[in-house]
Amino acid sequence: NGRRPDKAVATIDAAVGLCTANNGDIIIVLPGHVEVVDAANALDLDVAGITVIGIGQGSDRPQISLRTAVGAQVRINAASVWLENVVFTGDFDNVTIGLLINGVTDVMLKDIEYRDVTGQIATFLAAADGSDRLTIDGLRYIGAAAAGTVQALRFNGCDDLEVKNVDIYGNFSTGVVDFVT
Repeated sequence: NGRRPDKAVATIDAAVGLCTANNGDIIIVLPGHVEVVDAANALDLDVAGITVIGIGQGSDRPQISLRTAVGAQVRINAASVWLENVVFTGDFDNVTIGLLINGVTDVMLKDIEYRDVTGQIATFLAAADGSDRLTIDGLRYIGAAAAGTVQALRFNGCDDLEVKNVDIYGNFSTGVVDFVT
């Protein structure tokens, strides 16, 4: 039922399905968990007000692996979602957008890491128009040295955006951060 570590569900996506909107639900992701994202929105954080917290440090942190398709993507599609202490890995060349904030408000990304593993991701994080009051506090981005990445972060029409404590390494054709509008 997902309520205790010995009764855990197999995926973060399954845990999201057990949540109730704006109920203060918290999903704890245990050390060593690997969430395979192999299609668009295979992990869809679509319940308002949930918090997803990874437990662990360094390589023990939970991992979200973008693999097997250029469309592999995690989507935040509800307001007031908090995502903390997870590592995203690009395990397929030329993933279009790894993390999409789909025009929803009050999202918090805390202590997130991205690592290119196979090839390069085109864009790690894209925030669509209306992704207002987005906060990114602690992002480590380790991109490939080879050409192929467009930008690490792309913001389109985001009001009251706050980005702090960021460390980005990579090779970008457009720029590290792209403010579309």
